[in-house]
Amino acid sequence: MKLSDATVIVIDYVTLFDDRFLKNEYIRSVNELRNRKSEIVEAYKMYLAYVGAFHILDNEEVNMHFNFISKLDSFIDDSDARKLRLILAKINKRNNSIFKPKVSVEETRLMVDFTAHAIHNPYHDELLEVMSNAQKHTINWIQSNRKLNELEYFEIMFRDVLDIEYTIELAQEFYSSYEAEYVKK
Repeated sequence: MKLSDATVIVIDYVTLFDDRFLKNEYIRSVNELRNRKSEIVEAYKMYLAYVGAFHILDNEEVNMHFNFISKLDSFIDDSDARKLRLILAKINKRNNSIFKPKVSVEETRLMVDFTAHAIHNPYHDELLEVMSNAQKHTINWIQSNRKLNELEYFEIMFRDVLDIEYTIELAQEFYSSYEAEYVKK
């Protein structure tokens, strides 16, 4: 996957979090995703390695992305989403009205299990490590008085940090994206 493709996938994912989602809507249909979850994770690997290597986002923007990454498992199959929304409605009604619908132990367990995965998932830590390793690799490279446009830098970045096959085209796009945006200004 090229950086440009990864960036498009990340932007597509981030745009799903409009006001509707930020207002207590955390049970989402997987059909709303424009890409498979695995593609989103792979795109974020490339994108966050780029962010980590070149420090192109501020802390608030990085935190926003990790917040969205944490919510990736809140996108579930339609039938499961409908079922959980009904359970959530019963829980809310139970907590906010005189009429107290019964919420079974099984329904409570389903909601607790979903919530645990919807709020934090293993992708978060995996992608945080990718970004951190990209930063470390870049800092070590610069401290050894090497230039960021050297192909060996990218070969190590792709092989050791991203665990993807290195190609010169990927390396050129990775650096030229940075150069076009930040170096020549």
